[in-house]
Amino acid sequence: MNARGGRGLALLLLMLAAMLAFGERIARAVEAVANPIVATVNGIAIDANAVRWEMVRRGADFLPSFAAPEAKEAVVEELVRIEVLAQKAREEGYADDPEIRRSINRLLADEYWRDQVAAAQVPAATTEDARAYYDAHPVEFTEPKKSRGAVIALRWPSSASEAQRAATRARAKEIAAKAQGSTQNSFAALVAAHSEDPAGRRSAGDTGFVVEGTSVFRFEPPIVEALFEIDRVGGITTVEGERGVYVVRLGAREGGTVTPFEAVESSLREKLTRARRQKAEEERYAALRQQVKVAIDRKALLEVGPQDLSASARPPAFPVGETAP
Repeated sequence: MNARGGRGLALLLLMLAAMLAFGERIARAVEAVANPIVATVNGIAIDANAVRWEMVRRGADFLPSFAAPEAKEAVVEELVRIEVLAQKAREEGYADDPEIRRSINRLLADEYWRDQVAAAQVPAATTEDARAYYDAHPVEFTEPKKSRGAVIALRWPSSASEAQRAATRARAKEIAAKAQGSTQNSFAALVAAHSEDPAGRRSAGDTGFVVEGTSVFRFEPPIVEALFEIDRVGGITTVEGERGVYVVRLGAREGGTVTPFEAVESSLREKLTRARRQKAEEERYAALRQQVKVAIDRKALLEVGPQDLSASARPPAFPVGETAP
């Protein structure tokens, strides 16, 4: 079996497995419909439901197709073709190919998961459930506070004496007294005249909006804290950091509003129901896993890497123009 033929037949087997899996669901839905044998291939039956499924797969449920006998015969011939190739592939050992077994296992696992695990019913979250979550997580439904201000920085060297520090503090108090009742423009003039931060002077000391509880690398923490401690827009305060003393003016404050429960109830109920479903699925899988014996050789696993596969041994890509089933 050459590589190209192997890839083609592997792809056909994958398609066949997917069709058979979905075909079973279709068959269950039409049990009451007459289901005679339409064709056989080496004694393997192709029944009417298989033909019906193939018609639906080709769009018969919304396209006016397959009324003519020739169209129906073409459908049967395609199913015969698939069965012929599948039987030949089994005869030549394709069913034992590790890649094909892995692919079929994945299809079976996905089908079982959908039908037996994910399909399990869980009670939908109620209004009371949503309200309890809402009350217990206020931060999720509150827009964070944001403050914007301007800063005059008065620096001192790390080796500054206590006398130098005291002089800087006194100077900051004098500037803060001048800044009381200042407007944005008049405070910007004070920044230009007194700030010892070159970048701050260029931006009129503007901090930009800062979100409460976050850190900003450009500013020492006391500056950020002051932006939320000042009780009114236009308020002035002085704070001390490791590198100096700062005169801070609050320019604007936004946020802090709470989204009403009524606006989020529906999405919250959906979120809580999804969480319940996910938890139920995880518990169901954990129970299934306990029913089988699993042994993992972690020492051997440490030695495994994708680089161990040569290019020729890696799983083949789907041929150009074809897609996975």
